[in-house]
Amino acid sequence: MEKRKGMIRSILMILISLLAHSLAGFAAENGAYNYLHQVFDQYHRVFYVYRDADCGGNHFIPSGWMGDIKSITFEADWFNNPHSGSTCIKITYQPKGLEGWAGIYWQFPENNWGKQKGFNLSGAKMLTFWARGETGREKAEFKVGGIGSKNLKTPGIIALSREWREYRVPLNGLDLNNLIGGFCWVTNVIQNPGGATIYLDEIYFDMERPEELRLLQSFGVTSAPDDIVLRNVGFTYDNALALLALLAKGGEKDLKKARMLADSFIFAQDNDCHFSDGRLRNVYRSGDLKDPIIGRARLPGWWDKDKGKRFEDKYRVSNHTGNLAWVMIALLEAYERYKDKGYLNGVIRLAFWIENNCKDSRGAGGYTGGFEGWEEKQTKLLWKSTEHNIDLYVAFTRLHQRTKDAKWQQAAGNALRFVEAMWDDRRGHFWTGTLENGVTINRQTIPLDVQTWAILGYKDKKYNRAVEWNERNCLVIKCQHGCGTSGFDFNNDRDGVWFEGTAQQALAFALMGDEKKYQATIKSLKMGQSASGGIYATCHDGVTTGFNWKYNRRIHLGATCWYIFAMKRWNPYWGKQINNR
Repeated sequence: MEKRKGMIRSILMILISLLAHSLAGFAAENGAYNYLHQVFDQYHRVFYVYRDADCGGNHFIPSGWMGDIKSITFEADWFNNPHSGSTCIKITYQPKGLEGWAGIYWQFPENNWGKQKGFNLSGAKMLTFWARGETGREKAEFKVGGIGSKNLKTPGIIALSREWREYRVPLNGLDLNNLIGGFCWVTNVIQNPGGATIYLDEIYFDMERPEELRLLQSFGVTSAPDDIVLRNVGFTYDNALALLALLAKGGEKDLKKARMLADSFIFAQDNDCHFSDGRLRNVYRSGDLKDPIIGRARLPGWWDKDKGKRFEDKYRVSNHTGNLAWVMIALLEAYERYKDKGYLNGVIRLAFWIENNCKDSRGAGGYTGGFEGWEEKQTKLLWKSTEHNIDLYVAFTRLHQRTKDAKWQQAAGNALRFVEAMWDDRRGHFWTGTLENGVTINRQTIPLDVQTWAILGYKDKKYNRAVEWNERNCLVIKCQHGCGTSGFDFNNDRDGVWFEGTAQQALAFALMGDEKKYQATIKSLKMGQSASGGIYATCHDGVTTGFNWKYNRRIHLGATCWYIFAMKRWNPYWGKQINNR
């Protein structure tokens, strides 16, 4: 009897352990989805004047300097002690001129003193902002409106505290149909005879815009100076993954947001600021996708305060075939869900652009990298990527399955021939692609994701050896940079854990039916989940890739999506559950 009771207790303990494990996995997956929804809504729950410097959600520009402007020192990216986010605004007023006062208007459009139309914020009830002073003796007045109209709102002169305090300005009676001056700070020598230093943060109107087209911010930025170039970027690849992850979840709010992302891709395709041939850019500006002045899709950039000008990154405004292939896959999945022919037509336009501009006859054929540079100065990239061609094989195959058009079957075959030519049977891995001559194999770097994507894209058991190559060459056991994290590196130098690739490796193990390795990799992967539910790109800053860029430890949209796919055992290439258990 005692033996029987012991067996029952053991079985119950196992069942409890399995249930706890299942619930923990469910909570972790839900945390990742919560992060997606938070990033999706972060700039549209309210209407920001300022959230962070160069933030994709900012709408007004501090261009309206008034009075003794030489008395003002202005910094929009002050990193020390912001109220929230990574930056706040620092304004120093040191009386110098004869006028005895100075101020700044946050305007839309820039330098608009009434000749151009502003924003229509009808329905907003309140402006909220946070402020503090350096010493706690500063005084200032803050206003809303007043440009193009005598109508304005102000709480009067405020004596600031050294601590952050929230201030609210009721907007009742203010005409918000044509708001040019979204916010104003003004002070004078009488209020601050010895000068003043004030800080501002989180300036916004209580106006939700749930239907506004948008793309999601790719990275959670910090106050690190290097992050200035990441503040408003929404990588096309990351957003395609987000669309696929939301479709995989399939809840009501997930599907609504997935459709908005799909619509945003079609808008960007139809409303490029220069091209009209169906291509997409590698990156768009996060936040509102539509430029409120020209009506086109916004591109990312950053303000260099030392050089006094705005910059755009060359890669981000370019068009790479792999990124476009992922959008094709995501839009095809959206078409399967919504049966919206606009999505299918968008895929066909992308397919024709790639076929007409990137198909290559050199060596093993396949497709070249795309085009790089700014508008009419773009140059064709002549190298070929194994990863890009894996993506294109899947995209063209799925397009052929949907349309039955033989040209896309031929295109898929062209991509497949190239990928298979990059297989090194003796070493058991894929090479990254070719050099610019289209023939010579690029042996400089062997990325992990080429190996995992091959098995996820082709599901051919002969490529299981590539996943095993990753185990032998990219597995990091307790990272030596002080974090002690385990997982898989981007390449074979093992200098850190790359969580996106670790999720891909877990998914490959699931596809291979290796449950033990799948579970072990999932355990490592959970070490990369932040309190927000999002997944960090890497376990520490400066993880090398073998290419001319590095990964830092920032919460990453793409890594979060691959984590979701791994947890759900979901193959994003084909939109199918992996059922090898």
